[in-house]
Amino acid sequence: MMSFSTPEFLFAMQMARAGLGRAAVSMSAIMKKEIRVDESDFRLRQASELDDFPVNDKEDVCLLITHVKGELPGTCCLVFSYSEAGHLYQTALPAALAGNAEMQDAILLEMDNIISASVVTEFANRMNVKIYGDVPQLQRMSGEALRGFLRNQIYRDTFAINFKSSFITQEMNFTPEFIWFFDQQFVELIRNVNQTVQTAG
Repeated sequence: MMSFSTPEFLFAMQMARAGLGRAAVSMSAIMKKEIRVDESDFRLRQASELDDFPVNDKEDVCLLITHVKGELPGTCCLVFSYSEAGHLYQTALPAALAGNAEMQDAILLEMDNIISASVVTEFANRMNVKIYGDVPQLQRMSGEALRGFLRNQIYRDTFAINFKSSFITQEMNFTPEFIWFFDQQFVELIRNVNQTVQTAG
């Protein structure tokens, strides 16, 4: 089983945080309000260890799936519980539209476009690799179904990055879970690029 050194872990976390910072700037421009971001529970690990991913079987979720294309394919997932999605609607939509199903879908997809694209782009730029996110898909499902989806994804991919990303405004916060599944080639690139950075430094 491959393990990660502290410098490799910190390097990956630094890239994720920079990507989330980009996302917060883009969201602030769209929503016309200041948004700051706080990442927590960052993990870079074997995908099989996601068995401890916090899933409430009794609460439905909005799952946004973005397939990463290019030289290092993978799958990005953004998970909003229904309660967290409600916070997003109240933060991002006018009160008259917060209950509109079509607008709810649109803002969820827009948030996924911003967050996933920002994180993927940061990794692509820092590691000098050509990767990009495909058109996101939105699925609403039970917590139990999410658990099944994650279990199936674990069989396909070897490693995962996951973290909570809290987007904070004066009025309200929303905190989706981010998961990026990928194979060993991606991890080896993180290792090699980090080694180059450490040597150069």
